[in-house]
Amino acid sequence: MKFIPYLSFNGNCREAFEFYAEILGGEITTMTRFGDEASTSGMPDAVKDLIMFARLNIRDGILMASDMPPNQYQKPQGTHISISFETEPEAKKAFVAFSTDGAVIMPFAKSFFSDGFGITRDRFGTLWMINVVNTDSKYY
Repeated sequence: MKFIPYLSFNGNCREAFEFYAEILGGEITTMTRFGDEASTSGMPDAVKDLIMFARLNIRDGILMASDMPPNQYQKPQGTHISISFETEPEAKKAFVAFSTDGAVIMPFAKSFFSDGFGITRDRFGTLWMINVVNTDSKYY
């Protein structure tokens, strides 16, 4: 079994995934607009340029997403994307990048379980938990 986070966006999925690919060194392998599919030909023009499906491959992980049709988007609540980095500088760099034009929920700092941990909401509304791997911790 494999868990794959699937995010919803308010018309800015392409921008968010390009941002995530840059920060995480990933590759966008799919970016399909609603208007690209013949089966969606009857959709309103306002929906045709929205992203129906996006896939971002990041090392051994996958992140998927789409834009929500107008008036159906809800800001994420209660769910975070957790990323564990091998080194503190790598984690700190990602935390700072995700925080740009977003909101720091918990500043990145040493914790009882890691050499670095922080929580931020990026400018697209996605909540991120950024962590440095500690294989000696019972939390891994």
